[in-house]
Amino acid sequence: MFDKNILGRRLQVTVWQRAGKFEKNQCIGEAFIQLDNLTLTQHTIAWYKLFREKLVESEFYDSS
Repeated sequence: MFDKNILGRRLQVTVWQRAGKFEKNQCIGEAFIQLDNLTLTQHTIAWYKLFREKLVESEFYDSS
């Protein structure tokens, strides 16, 4: 079902706030999930820090 070679891969999730009918949706932030830290054969529930949109990769790795 999944590619078992996930070493070094991550999932980037962008969280949006829905705006009104005539307003533009607003990006609240982005979360980065290191896939090689997860057990993909079972459900995982966790909280992830939201970073500013368009985050420089070095900030992500330095803040862990």
